[in-house]
Amino acid sequence: MRKNKKNLFTLLLALIVFGITFMGYRYVTGHNIFFIGTHDNSIDTSVFRKNATVFSTGDMAALQWLEHPFSVADVTFKDENNVLHSLAEFKGRVLLVNLWATWCAPCRAEMPDLDILQKEKGGKDFAVVTISVDTQGIDIVKDFYEEISLTSLPYYIDESLKVMSVFKSRGLPASFFVDTKGYVVGRLLGPALWAGKDAFDVVDFLVKDNKGL
Repeated sequence: MRKNKKNLFTLLLALIVFGITFMGYRYVTGHNIFFIGTHDNSIDTSVFRKNATVFSTGDMAALQWLEHPFSVADVTFKDENNVLHSLAEFKGRVLLVNLWATWCAPCRAEMPDLDILQKEKGGKDFAVVTISVDTQGIDIVKDFYEEISLTSLPYYIDESLKVMSVFKSRGLPASFFVDTKGYVVGRLLGPALWAGKDAFDVVDFLVKDNKGL
């Protein structure tokens, strides 16, 4: 009996130490131990970032260009018919991946702009991929689309919230520019105006001049 109690105490102590270490690591480095995106430190992004920085202005002032891109090609999510998809299906296109939820007021506010961006710029070279992290299922997403008359955005959802970890997102909305090879090259955390010239210029730059690093 004493031995069992001792083993239980040891296990609890180990879990506490692990928890403290994990949280401390995240606090100090900003990284997630369980992050499954693959960083490629061998890619030299200096020239790309120098060219891209000029587009981080106006409505896109909060857009950050990553020194170390990471792969998200294996990210999975479901559509309105519960069919599983991955970002690998979009290979060859520049993507704006937007993580959002219907309960997030800033997310709701920017969705009409994202709808316009997809309508105006979406096609064989570019796509807006909005992935809801609502845990109540796809119907709540459909209802919201109908409520505000969204017509161009896809119905995608990840109820498991795994996309939040892969994209290292701690809040919503969060938007990420993904190159044609499936690497995140830029991120904008928080809401933005996506239907204006500044956003269109970023898309044009990525599609015409930088289809891949």
